Amino acid sequence: MEGEDEVTKVEARQFMSDVLPTTPSAIVTEDATAGNCADMAAWKSTYASSSSSSSSSSSSSNTASNTSKKLMEEFWTTHYDPDATSIWKMVYDEADCTEDMDEAKGIVTAFMANPGMLLMEDQCFDIMHTLEGMEIEGLWFFNGPDPEQLFGANEDTSWYTWSQLGPAALDNVKIAVASFLTPTDGKLNGKSIKDTKIF
Repeated sequence: MEGEDEVTKVEARQFMSDVLPTTPSAIVTEDATAGNCADMAAWKSTYASSSSSSSSSSSSSNTASNTSKKLMEEFWTTHYDPDATSIWKMVYDEADCTEDMDEAKGIVTAFMANPGMLLMEDQCFDIMHTLEGMEIEGLWFFNGPDPEQLFGANEDTSWYTWSQLGPAALDNVKIAVASFLTPTDGKLNGKSIKDTKIF
């Protein structure tokens, strides 16, 4: 059974490598450059400002909660458009083969340092958490309906399972997104966050 699962993963990765575009000209699509696309630089700046003020503040938990609430309100009202943008969750498939926390953190660092990521700077925002147990989960905010541009830019994406949140901004979607962007008590899904990287 376990061997069959691994064969399926390998076949899926090969399929993605064969089918998805890998040239820069194919990566920037009309969907990602037209319409009401998000200004990723503005969102990244807003997120960085909010995160730094929350972490450096000696204020009460109520103030931190209000900061998180304002950040999420701005995300949904100003930046997210279900007709032009999309939100995706990623989960690393090989956590059970990862030997220690340093290796897990290195996997995330290598993903972010992939040269193809330079092509994606204006097209997406990402936060990747390394959790206890060497699990890696990320949340991606894309211009366009899917992660196809990223798949073409970074082949390491094939080591992850991808699932869309939304597109409708229902309460359960908002809760899931907030759990990544503004985690409570340093935890995601009840597991301690050991490291976080942002793109």
